[in-house]
Amino acid sequence: MIRGCSAEVAARRAQDLVAAVREAPLPLPDGTLLPLTVSVGVAHAPDHAVGLRGLYAAADAALYEAKRGGRDGYALAATPAAA
Repeated sequence: MIRGCSAEVAARRAQDLVAAVREAPLPLPDGTLLPLTVSVGVAHAPDHAVGLRGLYAAADAALYEAKRGGRDGYALAATPAAA
């Protein structure tokens, strides 16, 4: 959760997080470097949901979209259709 930032800033932060994890492999006791990746879902209130439950659900759906897209990336939540 990042309070007080735009959806664009949140997306850039997610992109930066993915890159930082990719660039920092885990050193194992035998000296081997284990590559790491992360998938991130980004949701922004009030664009993607109202209330914490809805926001978490939107971020979770975006996370699984990032995983379906090949992992090691991020995805933005879909904007709900107007009623």
